[in-house]
Amino acid sequence: MAEVNRFGQRIETDYTRKMAQFVSNLKFEDLSEEIVERVKLITLHTIGCSIASAPMETTIGADQVAAKISGGPGAATSWVSGRKLSLLAAAFVNGTVSDMLDWEDCSYTGHPSAALVPGTMALCETQKANGRDYITAFVAGYEIYQRVALSVASPVYNRKDPKMGTSLPNCPIFGAAMSAAKIYGLSPEQCNQAMGMAVLFLKQFSNLQQATMTEAYHYEYGWCTQGGIQAALCVREGISGPMDCFDTPYAFTEHLNTVNDRSEIPQWLDNALGERFMVMELLLKHWPANMYLQTPIEIAVELAGDENIDLDQVAEVILDPPARHRMHFRPEGYTSVMDAEFSAPFCIAAALVDPNAGPQWFSKENMKNPKVLELGAKIKGSETKLNGMGPVFTVFYQTEGKGFPDRSITFKMKDGTVYERTQAFHKGHPAMMYTQEELHEQFLRQTTPNMSEEKAEKLYRFIMDLENQADISAIGALFGQ
Repeated sequence: MAEVNRFGQRIETDYTRKMAQFVSNLKFEDLSEEIVERVKLITLHTIGCSIASAPMETTIGADQVAAKISGGPGAATSWVSGRKLSLLAAAFVNGTVSDMLDWEDCSYTGHPSAALVPGTMALCETQKANGRDYITAFVAGYEIYQRVALSVASPVYNRKDPKMGTSLPNCPIFGAAMSAAKIYGLSPEQCNQAMGMAVLFLKQFSNLQQATMTEAYHYEYGWCTQGGIQAALCVREGISGPMDCFDTPYAFTEHLNTVNDRSEIPQWLDNALGERFMVMELLLKHWPANMYLQTPIEIAVELAGDENIDLDQVAEVILDPPARHRMHFRPEGYTSVMDAEFSAPFCIAAALVDPNAGPQWFSKENMKNPKVLELGAKIKGSETKLNGMGPVFTVFYQTEGKGFPDRSITFKMKDGTVYERTQAFHKGHPAMMYTQEELHEQFLRQTTPNMSEEKAEKLYRFIMDLENQADISAIGALFGQ
């Protein structure tokens, strides 16, 4: 290309154009049966986690904000209330609640389903698109999201210290934008411009949320979902967006990397695009907790059950290796859901006391529950060096989603008895993926406290038959009480 922009910078690559071509040209027939099935499982899991959050104050607040944004009934639906909303209002509330329990997914770089499922679903509702359109748009958005996110947050490449800012709740905007571009039928040039609009709409890379651990974190996903759709909508309505955003120096990829020379940045952007479908490497969480806590919780609950451990007789529980920034314990109790979701002592204790995971873990009462806090005080990290984010994601990425580091849990009892178990995977990891029946059972547990079992079953069947749905808008009647 060797174009020169107004700053005299040479644009010598064409990553954005290749990505735009991929989105525009992708067809349902290009997707294997395994990919189609996986998209349905991801959709089911994300919607189930969202509906489970319905009684939480933060979810109710998001739904009320959406009603005000909407300005009246629309063609899309709030998953948690059944309220009819405008496209962007539904994208906001459903994107927000998808992450409310931190239960949805984890890719190599964050939580894409929290934007992709609600965004694509709201678009298909309003456009009366069919299920194959939904699946194709989801995959198009996911494959672009993952490569863009890797370009600024590669687990195997030097990037800035997370204390200087994170891309985790930012990059899903590109997935939402590209799934919208696909549903709207944008041309390759328009898809290119929509990616540029998403860069302009992208919120600042910041450490503010991770530093303060407030409930606002979950709302970031609502904004990414809404902003991505709006980026594509602007282009569809004739606004000329900037071209070649991922090829223009300092437009995006340099800002979270430690290098200044673009030639030193690994070119993830078109890496095996259309050949390696990274959606098959996505992890689905088994517990409403941070990704680093999934395996430790699983080990603790299963070991305690298998050995019939009396929690009153536990002297100490040791996690090895301990998780960096996840070992904090609040003896006075937790006041922030996010702070609790990221705490190994709290989440392991909450799961041991109540293995039936759900929003009740994060009620105001349970976050100060004396029994949970008494047990949480006994949960410690080993003397092994703290296990940070890098090593976990490095193994996960380098094995193409097939590997994970070992974690160990040791129960030391008051009578001197020791129980110990080590494992790498938890249910929902790509190497130990849910079966359809397992997710069905979990979906019913998540949804039936907030809707009738009959309606939950109908919603389950609708999602698991997505490729044969002629009009996605029919799903709207299945939400709400």
